[in-house]
Amino acid sequence: MWRVLTIVVILLATTSLNGSFSASESELSRKSLKDFPKAIGDWKMISDQLIDEKAMNVLLVDDYIMRTYENRTGDVVHLYVGYFKTQREGKQVHSPRQCLPGAGWDRISHSERTMRFKDHNPSGGQVNVDIMGKGKTRELYMWWYQGRGRIYANEYMNKIYLIWDAVSKRRTDGALVRVNCSIGNDLKVSLSTQETFISSFMPELSGFIPQ
Repeated sequence: MWRVLTIVVILLATTSLNGSFSASESELSRKSLKDFPKAIGDWKMISDQLIDEKAMNVLLVDDYIMRTYENRTGDVVHLYVGYFKTQREGKQVHSPRQCLPGAGWDRISHSERTMRFKDHNPSGGQVNVDIMGKGKTRELYMWWYQGRGRIYANEYMNKIYLIWDAVSKRRTDGALVRVNCSIGNDLKVSLSTQETFISSFMPELSGFIPQ
C-alpha cells in the first residue's frame, strides 16, 4: 500500500510541478571527486577504475570515482561515488537494485541499517545492505542516496525529495554512494569492515557532495 501511495504522490506531484523542474538550478560550490583522498586513515587506494563509454552513455553521471582501497591488515573494499549536478531531462541516479541484477548478480537478502557519522553533516541516515550472489561468489553491498542535506536508503523517497527540493531549493543535485567487498567466512566481519571504512571516509565526503 505504501509503495502504491508513493507512486501516486510522485505522479501527481510531477504533473503539477512540471514548471518547477524547468527552472534553473542554484549554483553550488563543490570539489571534484578526482581530488577525493587516496589515503584515508588506515586505508590506501590500490586501484582507480574508469567507467567505459557504453556504460557512461547510460549512467550520464557528471562526476564520479570508482576505486579500491586496502588497509594494513589486507582488507579490501570498493568505493563508488557518482554525483549528478542535476537530475532533470532523463538524468537520474541509477539504483543498484536494477544495475546489479543487470550485471548478473542475484539479490540474496536485503535490509536497511541506521548509521551514525562523526564529523559529518548530516550526522547519520539509513543505508541499504544487500548480499548479492553470482555463482558461488558472495558480495556485500552497502549503498545510499546522499545530497541536499540528507542520507537515505529508499528509492521512492528519493523521487519525492527530488520534487520537493526542485520547488523549495531549486536543486536536484545528488549522489549515490556504494561500498562493497567480498564476504569471507563471517558476514559480521565483512559488515564491520565496511562500516569502519565508511566511518573513515564520510568526514571527507562533505566537500564533494553539497549539503
